Amino acid sequence: MGAAVLRTWRQAARTGAGRAPFVLAAWGLCASSCVRGPELGLGGGAATEALAQGDLCTVTYVANAGFLVATQSHKVLMDSLFGGFDGDWCDQPTEETLAVLLSGEAPFDDIDAVTISHAHVDHFDADRVASFALRNPQAAILCPTQVEERLRSHARYADFRASVIGLSLEADGSQALDVRGLPIRVLRLDHGAYLETDELTGQPRNRHRDVQNLAFLLYLDGFLVLHAGDANPQGVSAFHDPPWQQQELDIALLGQGFAFDPRAPGIDVIAHELRPRHVILMHVEPGRTSSCRAIAAEVQDRIPDLTVFEQPLSRRIYRVNATRSR
Repeated sequence: MGAAVLRTWRQAARTGAGRAPFVLAAWGLCASSCVRGPELGLGGGAATEALAQGDLCTVTYVANAGFLVATQSHKVLMDSLFGGFDGDWCDQPTEETLAVLLSGEAPFDDIDAVTISHAHVDHFDADRVASFALRNPQAAILCPTQVEERLRSHARYADFRASVIGLSLEADGSQALDVRGLPIRVLRLDHGAYLETDELTGQPRNRHRDVQNLAFLLYLDGFLVLHAGDANPQGVSAFHDPPWQQQELDIALLGQGFAFDPRAPGIDVIAHELRPRHVILMHVEPGRTSSCRAIAAEVQDRIPDLTVFEQPLSRRIYRVNATRSR
C-alpha cells in the first residue's frame, strides 16, 4: 500500500472512521510489513497494552485451522467454531477454549466477522456457530453456500439468520466485501484432493472435488492476512488473478499439505508465488508438531519465518515495520 494511503487508513481506524466503508479502489495497493513478536499465553498483559497502542496484529490459536486474528480496530474468528466429534485425527477446541469463545469473553469479544472456509466437521459445526451467533449478533458469519444450507436446517436459524452471509463463488472466483469497515476479499480455491477408487469405473476419484473451499484475505489496519482454508498448493498456483501479486502478503495461514516435506511442491508455492513475510502452518495432525518444526528449520533459507502452534490459546504478535512495494 502506498505510504499516503496507508497513513490515511491507519488514521481512520484509530479515530473510529475505520468503521466507515472502505474505498475498494485502494485494494490493488500493497500492504505494510511486519516483524515477529513474542509468543505469549492468553493472559499476557504486556501484549494487551501493546495491542492498544496500535500497529500490532495478534494471531491466537484455537485448534486445527481455527485462529483469532486481531488488530487495534478489528477481530476476525476463522474456522474456529467446530468440534465435538469422535476421532483424534485433528486438534479440537478444548472445553476451556470453547467456554471462553462461545461466551464472547476476551480475547473473543467484539468480533467483527466469523469466517468459515468449508463445511467439513474439522472446520464447522452448526450448533457451535448458532451458539456463538446468538450471543454475538454483531459478528457477520461469512461462509460458502454449502455451510449456509446446513445452518438453515438449525432449529434457531431464524434468530441469527440476519448475521449469515452465504457466498456463492465459481471455481477461481473472488468477491470483495466490507464488514464493519473491514475490507475482505473472498477467494474460491480448490480443496486438497482426497482420492478414492470409484466402485463403477475402478478409476481414482477426488472425493473433495465439489467442496466449496473459501480463502479469506483480510485487510486489517495495514496488515494483509490470508487464511487459505484447506486449499492445496496446486489450487493456489492455478488461481487466475492472484491478489498476492498486487500487494505484499504479511501473514499466510496455510495447511500442513504445503510443507509436509522439505521438498514438497508447496514450499516453492510459498517461497516464489505467495511470498508472505510470515507463515503459520495449520491443520497440523496431532503428534506432527515436532516434525513440522523440523521441516520449518530445514527450509528457513527459503521461508524465514514459519510458525507451528501447539498449545490452545497461545498466540504470536506481529508488528508493523515499514512499507515497500514489490
